[in-house]
Amino acid sequence: MIQLRNVSKFFGNGKNAVDDISFTVNDGEIMVLLGTSGCGKTTTLRLINRLLDATSGTVEVNGENVKNIPATSLRKSIGYVLQNNGLFPHYTVMENISTVPQLLNWPKDKTIARCQTLLHKLKLAPEQANSYPHQLSGGQQQRVGLARALAADPPVLLMDEPFGALDPLTRYAVRQEFKSLDELHTKTVVLVTHDIEEAFQLGDRICLMNAGRIQQTGRPAELLFHPANDFVRNFFDSQRTQLELSTLHISDIWDSIPDGYNDNGQTKITADASCWEALSLLSSGRVIAGHKASTKEITGTAIMNGLQTYKTR
Repeated sequence: MIQLRNVSKFFGNGKNAVDDISFTVNDGEIMVLLGTSGCGKTTTLRLINRLLDATSGTVEVNGENVKNIPATSLRKSIGYVLQNNGLFPHYTVMENISTVPQLLNWPKDKTIARCQTLLHKLKLAPEQANSYPHQLSGGQQQRVGLARALAADPPVLLMDEPFGALDPLTRYAVRQEFKSLDELHTKTVVLVTHDIEEAFQLGDRICLMNAGRIQQTGRPAELLFHPANDFVRNFFDSQRTQLELSTLHISDIWDSIPDGYNDNGQTKITADASCWEALSLLSSGRVIAGHKASTKEITGTAIMNGLQTYKTR
């Protein structure tokens, strides 16, 4: 678990880069720090592994104040992924991934086995273990950066704009692979991004920041449908409809969908599917969904009406 209490960071420019922020990241949770450039999210991330020290307040990892832990020991226990991967250009892929296990004096056979496991999980070919970073694509380099952060199986993973340097198609593919990694199920993750879609796709909870202060922390649906202030409300306006449809599940609007369905030529989904997924499938034909003991036909009109009803509750 990660906990920040009344944390501020002052650089001497007349204002706090981070101004009296508090939040908790639970074990096994992905917390996304979201906001525009200069809002303090990367500074906040760096306070967790003591790349920066807080001016005031406390930062705790697993119940211990990070200032009581030697910085090198702390960083060895925390995975860190950078936007531009931060790979050592003169190291092979295998050598890059092995960096922290070697610092921790792992046996050679254990290190090699761990590297091979991560290569497989991150869809990197075994022969690429002997390649150098410049011989890889941007997406492959980012996968290696993620593998290096995961190599020593740290309980905490910090990620600073990890997919920001990738082209849109590669970014989407790598995000999907990241989200499906079984490695993450036991990790506490803090991820920094300015990409709203990325935050909603990956985050269990989102901490929205502006000018060094937290505006609201909560699950994606809470920020969308129950904004704490005008800043939060306005921040999502440019993508609001898509975000709302991606966040809501068919089960959330089930009572607003008319009873009945046509059994011919349909695509079957569960009510756990998002409204956005259901809309995407409608272009290929009829869609029906099952929820508990009932089945209904899903139409575009039913989804939009259900969304409006949900927003007025």
